[in-house]
Amino acid sequence: LTVFAGLRRVEELVADRKAAEVVGSIEPVVGGLLLVHGTASDQRRVRRREVRGLIEDVRAELPQHRRWSRWFDSVVKVRLQPELELRIVDLAEWAESKDGLLRFKDD
Repeated sequence: LTVFAGLRRVEELVADRKAAEVVGSIEPVVGGLLLVHGTASDQRRVRRREVRGLIEDVRAELPQHRRWSRWFDSVVKVRLQPELELRIVDLAEWAESKDGLLRFKDD
C-alpha cells in the first residue's frame, strides 16, 4: 500500500507538470489546485488574481530543508496525494529548471 501511495503521489506531480505544459504556464495550474484544495483565503486570493504572490509565499514558507519532513509524513500516513504546498513548490522549481525552461521556451 505504501508503494502504491508513493507512485500515486509521483503521478500527481507529473500530471501537474503536464497540465502546465498544455496551458503554457504554471499559474493556471496552481490557481486550479488552490481553488480545489486550498483554504478559503487561498481561494479568495486566486479570485483576486494573486496566484504569483501565492506561489512566492509558499516557496518562502517551505524552503528545501523543511520539505523532507513533509514528504516523510506523506509516506508514513500513506497519503495518495502530495500536500498542496509541495505540489506548488515542485511546479515552481520545475518551471525554473532546465527541463521546465525548455518546455516553455516558445512562450
